[in-house]
Amino acid sequence: MIVVIDTNVLVSALLNPAGISAKTLKMLLNGRFVAAVQDN
Repeated sequence: MIVVIDTNVLVSALLNPAGISAKTLKMLLNGRFVAAVQDN
């Protein structure tokens, strides 16, 4: 599965800690999946 976490997801997680974006961010921070980063 590929999960895209952009700035909109981060802002949404901060504004609504009970929402889907916050749950997705918590899953990332808890190691449920690995972030793929492009650094260009």
